[in-house]
Amino acid sequence: MLLVLSFNQPKFCPVVSWQANAITVANDTMIGLSIIGMFIDTNNAIYANDQETNSVQIWYEGKTEPMIIKPENLNASKGIFVTNDGDIYLDNGELTGRVDKWSKSSNSSVPV
Repeated sequence: MLLVLSFNQPKFCPVVSWQANAITVANDTMIGLSIIGMFIDTNNAIYANDQETNSVQIWYEGKTEPMIIKPENLNASKGIFVTNDGDIYLDNGELTGRVDKWSKSSNSSVPV
């Protein structure tokens, strides 16, 4: 079971309607079948952690290809959270029992 908690709470108008001509952002051929956790930040960037490759795929709004980062020693991550300044917190508890922070500014990860 996948439990998702949203921190990016959009404000809908009272007469919001479903967009019949929506666009598929990503499908299984683009992102694979081992994406467990996803996060959408306030800039509409989509972050997905991939258990198979131990990486994070990031789609920035308007881009067609994801940026891929590979935090050190990431193992079967299931949870992801991104701060407003772009730091990524990843569940790294499968084997290590910890949370790791990947810092955009230093381009590396550390246990927290």
